[in-house]
Amino acid sequence: MSRKTDPSLNTYDPNSAIPTDAPPSYEQAMSDPSIDVNQPQSANYARPTVSAPPARPQLPVRPPVNTAAQDLYTNNLNLPWRYPKGYYCKKCKNTGYDKKGKRCKKCWELYGKSHTKPSNAYLPPARPRPPAPPPVPLNPAVVRLPPGRIVRPFYGSQGATVVQPGDPRIGGQLCPRCHGRGQVHFFLDMETCPVCGGLGRTG
Repeated sequence: MSRKTDPSLNTYDPNSAIPTDAPPSYEQAMSDPSIDVNQPQSANYARPTVSAPPARPQLPVRPPVNTAAQDLYTNNLNLPWRYPKGYYCKKCKNTGYDKKGKRCKKCWELYGKSHTKPSNAYLPPARPRPPAPPPVPLNPAVVRLPPGRIVRPFYGSQGATVVQPGDPRIGGQLCPRCHGRGQVHFFLDMETCPVCGGLGRTG
């Protein structure tokens, strides 16, 4: 059985393109005047010509900047000093005051030694306001004491005495669970004693 080869298939013989003569040495190639070393031998090695990029439009001239203003790097212009360019305090963020509104010790020691008080025009950031008090209970006879202590005065007695949990005037015995405190530890928090209900005494 003979194999037929398709003449339309181009086969490449890598040995057919090998020159029979050895290439010239480097010295021979450099000394031969017929070989121009600056120009490539074939068109395959020709470099494409690159056109110059278009000219950029000229930017408008900036007005001159005051050199004293370049040296300033402060976030609070009411301070009696100016931070030098490149200086940044992580604690106060170049305001001269920390989160709590107190003077930044590091900055005031470095720059504020010759100044006694800052300008009154700058007020440090305000502290967050405490939460609003709880609403007034519907029953005016119930008085709530912090934290979570409830004292129920008797009706009809105008001069009722308010006492702390565990006071012997309440009567009864000292609570064995909270030992008269009215509260017990719950993880890292305190909660009302479940035995005495916060009174510190049991019946």
